[in-house]
Amino acid sequence: MGADPIALAVGMYSAFANQSSPMQTFIVRKTPKAHGQAKLIEGNFKAGDSVVVIDDVVTRGDSTIKAIEAVKHAGGRIAFVAVLVDRQQGGRDKIELMGYPVVEAFQRDELLTIDV
Repeated sequence: MGADPIALAVGMYSAFANQSSPMQTFIVRKTPKAHGQAKLIEGNFKAGDSVVVIDDVVTRGDSTIKAIEAVKHAGGRIAFVAVLVDRQQGGRDKIELMGYPVVEAFQRDELLTIDV
C-alpha cells in the first residue's frame, strides 16, 4: 500500500496543474477482494492504457513484477517503473531484464552509510 499515496499525489498534481489530459490513477491489489466486484485492478484503468507502475520500494522485485503482470494481463502497456527507493538487492535488475526501465528517487546507498 506504500505506493498508493505516491500514485494519488501524482494524479492530484496532474489534475491541479490543469493539464488537458490529467494522469489517471489506479491500484493493483495483491489479491482480489473477497466481496464486491473482486477486481485485481481498481480505479481509472482500461485495456490499452500506457501506464507507469509505481512502487515505494523495490527489494527482490516480486511485488512490482506481480503488478506488472496484472497490468499486462488486463491489456495495459508498461511505459516504465518508478520507485521511491531501490534497496539494491536485485529487484531492479530483474525488472530491467523483463524489458522495463526503472527510475528511482533514491538508492539504498544514498540513504544509509554502511561500514563493512
